[in-house]
Amino acid sequence: MRKKTLLFIILLVISITPSLRAQVSFGSPEKINDHWKFILGDVQDGQSVGLDDTRWQQVSLPHDWSVKGQLSPTLASATGYLPGGIGWYRKTIDIPADKQGQKVYLYFEGVYNRSELFMNGQSLGKRPNGYISFMVDTTPYIQYGQENMIAVRVDHSQYADSRWYTGSGIYRDVWVIYANPVHIAQWGIYAYPEETKNGYHLNVEVEINNEEESNTPLTVVNELYSAEGKLVAKDAKKLTAKPGNGNKLTTSLKVNRPALWSLSDPNLYELKTTVLKGGIETDQATTRTGFRTYTFDPNQGFALNGEWMKVKGVCIHHDAGVLGAAVPREVWKRRLQTLKEIGVNAIRTSHNPQATDLYELCDEMGVLVLNEMYDEWVFPKRKWIEGWNVGTPGFQGSYDIFKEWGEVDLADLVRRDRNHLSVFAWSIGNEVDYPNDPYSHPVLGGEKAGFTQASYGGYNPDAPDAMELGDIAKRLVSVVKEYDRSRPVTAGLAGVAMSNETEYPAALDIAGYNYTEDKYDSDHERYPNRVIYGSENRHDMAAWKATRDRKHIFGQFLWTGIDYLGESGRWPSRGFYSGLLDFGGFIKPRGYFRQSLWSDKPMAYLGTYPTPGRESRNQSRDVLSQSENGDVSNYVERAPSMDAWPVWNYYEGQSIRVVCYTNADKAKLLLNGVEVGETKEYDDNTGIIFWDIPYQSGKLEVVGLDKNDKTVSGYTIQSSKRPHALQIVQAEKQIDKEQGLAQIVVQVVDEEGVPVILSDDEVTCRITGPAKLLGLEASNNSDMTDYTDNRHRMFHGHILAYVQATGEQGEIKINFTSPWLEPAEITVNAATCNTTQEDSDSNQTSDITVNTVTEKGAWCWFADPRAVSHENESGTIKNSYIGYIDVQGNIKATQIDHLRNRMDEVLIRSWFQPDDHNNPTFLVLPDDRVMIFYSRHTDEPCFYYRISRKPGDITTLGKEIRLETADNTTYPSPFILSDDPDHIYLCWRGIGWHPTIARLTMPDKEDKVNFDWGPYQIVQSQKGGRGVRPYAKYMSNGKDRIYLAYTTTHPDNQSVNYIYFNYIDINTHELKDIKGQKLAEVGNGILHNVEATADYKNSYPVAVAEDSPYRNWLWEISVTDEKRPVIAVVRISEDKNSHEYYQVRWTGTEWRKTFLSHAGGHFHQTPDLEKCYSGGMAIDKADPSIIYGSVPVEGKHGSVYELKKFAVTPEGTLASTEQLTYNSHKNNIRPFVISNEGANPQMVWMNGDYYDWIVSSARPGYPTAIRTNMDIPSDEIDIDKGLLHQNPGGTASSVDLKVIDIPQSDKFTIHASIAVDHDAYYGEIIKTDAFVYGLKGGEQPKPYIKAGDNEMTSSNVLGNSDAWKTQNRGTGGHWHAPVKPESFQLTITYEDGVLRTYIDGLVDQYAEAEGLSLSQVVPGGFKGTMQNIRIYNRALSQGEIKTLWQLHDSTITSQ
Repeated sequence: MRKKTLLFIILLVISITPSLRAQVSFGSPEKINDHWKFILGDVQDGQSVGLDDTRWQQVSLPHDWSVKGQLSPTLASATGYLPGGIGWYRKTIDIPADKQGQKVYLYFEGVYNRSELFMNGQSLGKRPNGYISFMVDTTPYIQYGQENMIAVRVDHSQYADSRWYTGSGIYRDVWVIYANPVHIAQWGIYAYPEETKNGYHLNVEVEINNEEESNTPLTVVNELYSAEGKLVAKDAKKLTAKPGNGNKLTTSLKVNRPALWSLSDPNLYELKTTVLKGGIETDQATTRTGFRTYTFDPNQGFALNGEWMKVKGVCIHHDAGVLGAAVPREVWKRRLQTLKEIGVNAIRTSHNPQATDLYELCDEMGVLVLNEMYDEWVFPKRKWIEGWNVGTPGFQGSYDIFKEWGEVDLADLVRRDRNHLSVFAWSIGNEVDYPNDPYSHPVLGGEKAGFTQASYGGYNPDAPDAMELGDIAKRLVSVVKEYDRSRPVTAGLAGVAMSNETEYPAALDIAGYNYTEDKYDSDHERYPNRVIYGSENRHDMAAWKATRDRKHIFGQFLWTGIDYLGESGRWPSRGFYSGLLDFGGFIKPRGYFRQSLWSDKPMAYLGTYPTPGRESRNQSRDVLSQSENGDVSNYVERAPSMDAWPVWNYYEGQSIRVVCYTNADKAKLLLNGVEVGETKEYDDNTGIIFWDIPYQSGKLEVVGLDKNDKTVSGYTIQSSKRPHALQIVQAEKQIDKEQGLAQIVVQVVDEEGVPVILSDDEVTCRITGPAKLLGLEASNNSDMTDYTDNRHRMFHGHILAYVQATGEQGEIKINFTSPWLEPAEITVNAATCNTTQEDSDSNQTSDITVNTVTEKGAWCWFADPRAVSHENESGTIKNSYIGYIDVQGNIKATQIDHLRNRMDEVLIRSWFQPDDHNNPTFLVLPDDRVMIFYSRHTDEPCFYYRISRKPGDITTLGKEIRLETADNTTYPSPFILSDDPDHIYLCWRGIGWHPTIARLTMPDKEDKVNFDWGPYQIVQSQKGGRGVRPYAKYMSNGKDRIYLAYTTTHPDNQSVNYIYFNYIDINTHELKDIKGQKLAEVGNGILHNVEATADYKNSYPVAVAEDSPYRNWLWEISVTDEKRPVIAVVRISEDKNSHEYYQVRWTGTEWRKTFLSHAGGHFHQTPDLEKCYSGGMAIDKADPSIIYGSVPVEGKHGSVYELKKFAVTPEGTLASTEQLTYNSHKNNIRPFVISNEGANPQMVWMNGDYYDWIVSSARPGYPTAIRTNMDIPSDEIDIDKGLLHQNPGGTASSVDLKVIDIPQSDKFTIHASIAVDHDAYYGEIIKTDAFVYGLKGGEQPKPYIKAGDNEMTSSNVLGNSDAWKTQNRGTGGHWHAPVKPESFQLTITYEDGVLRTYIDGLVDQYAEAEGLSLSQVVPGGFKGTMQNIRIYNRALSQGEIKTLWQLHDSTITSQ
C-alpha cells in the first residue's frame, strides 16, 4: 500500500496591533465597546429610535449577562446552573458628516446567540450562531452628521442549548468600520507560501469589493517586511474591479531564507497591502505573517518545519470561571503562559470558535491551534439538566439552524482565521458520531463494538442513520478547502468503531480519536493511510504512553486544559474540574504531573495525602474517574494520585503518602534536612514516585537526581501554623486605563510567612479609584456563591481578584480583609498604555537621604562597575561617576564633582540598542582620565569606548572608538592591577556565551587600545552544551588577582544552578580555586569544565560556593579584609515564584550560607516574564558583612520594593535587618554601593516601573529613574542673569531671523529650540563670528562644531532609538534607523577656552578653542524653525540649561 503523506506549508496573517484585534482586513476600524445600554427581558419595539431607555443598565462590552445571574439548582447543570433569557442592547453613535460617501459597517466578534441587528430602527439581518464573527452593512440607514441608534436583540431563551457554559449577550468586541466604496473585502487577504529549491514563494490572494457602478482600474501593492522593518519583497499588479464582490488578484513574493515560525521562536513578518485608485490610496491592510512547514504522515506522525514531534495539546472552552464568556486578553495571556510552562504546545478550541485574542496570543507565543467549529450538526445531543450523565436530558441546541447556516458559518470561520499562523488544522465536528447520541448503526448491536463510551442500549433503528455522517462531512470539508488549501481537515470521532462503517473518517485528512486509545493499533493496521491522533484523552499515564510510544500517533489533547463552567455534576457544582489549571488559571497538582511528562526543563513537585488503606479514600479529582466505594480500611490504590496537593499539616505520626511528580531519573526525600525512605527510581508505569512516612511537622523536601546522582531539581513544602495574614503575592503595578486588567493573587500566610494551603477564610475586596471588580476566583468547584459578590472564601489558601480600569487615569487602591487576619492592600496605577506616570517620591519617608540622579535611566547588574568613585593622590579630583541607559537608547552618565559641588549629565552615546544590559562601565586610567566601555547585548562582536580628554572629567569625552572582537560582547568589566600597571584586563561574557578575559594595551596618543593577550574563554560549563550561558561577576584585589563567581547557566533554563568561585592569577594566567589549587591555565586551549553535579562538587569541593537545589543566581561579590570572598546570592524556587536572599561567605574552610530575607518573586510589572529577576542585592564595599537588598514591603502605596540593610555576624547569623526606604510610590531595585564615606555608603539604585529589559512593541522597557543617598549639588538658577538677547524666533530661512548683534563677550551661552525638516535634515544651524554649528546629513546625522580651522563632529547621532518601540522583543543584532526628533533644544556655552554643546540639557560635545569672543549671531541656514532664542554673556550651568529645556518642553533624548 502506498504511504500517504500530507505536506502543508503555510504563511499566515495576524492582526497589526492590539487596537485592531477584530481582524478587520480593510477600511478604518474603530472599537465601540463603551456606553451601551442593556436590559434583560424582551422589549416591544426595542429597536425603535424613540424608545425611552433611560432606565436601562449602562454596560461596557464585552458583556455576558448569564454569569452575572443567580446560580440556582433549578437551572440546567449543562450550562453551569446559570440562566439565559432574552436581552436588548442599544447604543447611539455619531457618524461624522465628513464620512458622507464612505461605507459604514458594523463588525461583531461574537453575540450569543440568535441575534438580530438594527440601525435607526431598520433591521440589518439576523445571525443565529453565537460563536461566529460577522459584519453588516449599515450604509443605507446611516444619517451622516447625526446620532445613529444601534440596537441588538439577543435571544438565548433556549438557555440549555449546549453541553457546556456558553454565556449570553455581546460577549466579544464590536467595531464600526469606515471604508471607501472600493475596498479590500472583509477577510479578503489570504496568504500561503510555496517552498522552492531556493526558498519560498509567498502566494497572496487579495479580494476587492467595488461598490461603485462602473469598472474601476486599480493597482494593488503587496510589501513584505521582516521583523526588523526591512523590506523583504514587493510586488505591484493592476486589477480592473467590476462592480460588486469577488474581484480577486493573486501574486507571489519571493523570499530566499525566511526566519521560520516555531514553538520556541515564533518569527513573524509583516505584509502590507495597499490598493491605489488613480495613484491615490483607497484602502490598506497591514498584517503580520510568518513562514512554517508541517507534515502529517500516517507512520511518522507530525513534523513542524521538518522536525518530527509530539503534539502535547489540551482542549479548552471559552469561559474563565467568574468572568464567564467575556474574557479579557490579559487572562488568556496568563493562562497560555502557564500552559506553556507546563509543557503544553497546542490547544483545541473545543468545540467552537474563540475570541480573536486567543489566536493572536498563540501566534505571538508559539502555540499550535486546532480550530473547531461544531459539537452537533442536524440533530441535537443530550444536554444534562440535573448533573453530568444524571437524570433525564434536554435536547435544546443549535441543530435547527445547521441546514441553513452550517456551511455559511464554517466558511466565515475559515475566512476569519485562515491567516492565523497558529492554526494548524480545522475540525468540522466533535463527537457528532457519539453512539445513539444521536446517530445509530447496526454495528452497535454486534460483536464489532468495543467502545469506551456508553452505547445507550445498542443499535436503535429509530435513531438517525449514521451513514448520513459521511455525506455531511464531505460537504463541510469541501467548504473548508474552498477557502483554505493549506491545512488538513479533521474531526473528533467518538464512536470510531461505528464511524468506520461510514464514509465519515475517509472524508477527513487526519482523524481524531476521542478516548479510544485501544483502536490506535488495530485501525492503523486496517487503515494504513489514515493519520491518527488523540483528539480527546484522559490524564492517566496509559493514555499518554499510547501516544508517546507510537510513532504513528502524532499527539493527544487532554480533556481538559483548564477547568470550565458547565457540564457540571449534581448541585453544588460549577463545572467540569479535570483541568491542568483550575478556574483561576493556577496550576493544579495534575498540572505538575503533566509537566513531569511533557516539559524538557528539570522539575519536581511534592504532594501528600493520607496513606490509602489506612482510613483514606481515592484521591482522584478527575470528573471522568469514578470514586470507589467500600471499606476504606481495605481500599487499595491502583496508582498513586496525580491530584495530591502540597499540604504538610496532619496528625503527628499519621501515615502519609508523599508523591513526587518529576522528570528526573530518581528522587530522594528529606524531612527537616534528614533523608527519609530510600532514593527511588522513576516509575514509568505510573509516572509517580511515592513514599509512605509518618507525619512530623517541619519542612519536607524532594530532590530530583539524574542517573549519576546529580541534583537537577527540587521542591519544598512546609507545615503551616494558623492563618495570620493576607499577603499579595502577584499583581500588576500598572495597567492601561482603557479596560486594562490587574490580576491580583492573595495568599493566606501564617505568622512566619508560610502559605496556609488549608485555609478557606472568607475575604472581602474593596476598591477605590478608577476601576471595578470583575470577580473573585478561588477556584472551588462546589462554591456556588454569586459570581458578582465582592466576598468569597479562599480555596487552597488563595484567591484571585480581577480588577479592571474604567477609563480614567489615576491610582487604584485594592484592599483585602478577612476576619481575624491582617489585611493586605495594593495600589495599581491606571495610565495610558505604554506611558508612565510622573510620580514623585518626594513624600517618601526614609532612614536615608533620597535624591535624584536622573529621571530616566537603568542598568543591568552584571556590567560593573556601573558606578565608581575616584579621588586622586593630589586631592584635585574627587568625583563619582554613575552610568545608565534610558528607554530611547541613550547611554548616559552623571558626574558628581564633590570638591566643586557640581553635577553634570553627559550623553555618552545616542541611538543605541534600548536594552538595560547595555549600561556603561568605568575604568580610571593611571593618568586619572576616565575610560568608559559599552557594548550591545549579545549580538555585536565589538566593544565601544570613549576616554575623557581631561583627568577626572567625563564632560570632556573624546571620540567613540570601536574595539573589534571575534565573539559577542556583553557586560564589560575592566581592571588595572599593580603587578601589571601597563595593561588593562577586560572581562566579559563572550566566547560561547561564557566568561571571557583579555589583556589590552594602554591607550596610545590617539586613545587606541589593542588586545595583546586573548580574548580567551576562562571556563567551560556543562561542556558548552546548547543554551549554556554562565553568568559571572568579577572583582580584583588590585594587585594580581581577578576574582570571579559564576553560575552553571541562566537560572531560567536550569532548575538546579550552582555558583562557583575561582580567581585568575595574572602573573601565571592560572585559574585557581579559593585555596589556590590550579584548575586550568587560561589561554592554553584546555578549559576547566564545571557541572552542577555531586561528582563535580566531590572533585572540586571548594570551587562550588552554592550547590543548593534551586535556580541560584548571584548579584555581587566582594572580599573581606581577611581576603575571604563574600557572594550575594538569590535562591529561586522551581516555579520561580519564590526568591530568597542569602549571603554566601568563605570561612577559610567552607562556604557558609546565611539566610537574609524572603525576596518576593520577580519584581517587575509583566507577569510570567523573566521570573528569575529579583529586586536586587548589593554588598557594602567597606564592610562585606553588610548587604543591601530590595524586598517587597506593604506600605501606603501597596506592595512596593523597598531597600533593606542586612548585617551578618562573623559566626554567620543574621544580626539585624533595617529598612531604609519607606512608603515609596514605586519600586526601589538593583542597588549598588559606589564607595563609603565613613560609615555611610554612597549608594545608587533604580526607582520606578519596569516591564522588560528591552524596549519593544510588546512592552515599554525600563522607564525608571536613578536615585541616590548622596548629597546632590544644586546649581544656583537664574535664567535671566546675563541675558543679552531674547527672540521668539520663526522660520529659519525667513527675514525675521536677521543677524543678531550683541556686545562682544569672551564668555557666552546660546540657547534655542530647533526643529529641522525631516526631509532636509542637514545644514548650518547657527553661524557666528566665533564658530559655526551645523548638522551633517546622511543615514546617521550628527552635529558638528567648527571654530577656525578645527571641526569636530559629535559621536552622537541627532536622533533616538524609538524605532525599537515598533519591533518585536529581542536583540536581533539590528540597527534600526534613528528616529529624528520633532524638535530639540540646543545649548552652546563657551568659557575658559572650551566650547560645550548640549542637546536637551545633556553634554554632547567638548571642543577646545582658545581666544574666542562673540559679537554676532546668525541663526538659520537650514530648513525648519528656530524658536526661543536666548543669548547670554556667561556660560550657564547645566542646572540652568536643564531649566530652560524643561521650560520650553522639547523632546529628543529624554522623553
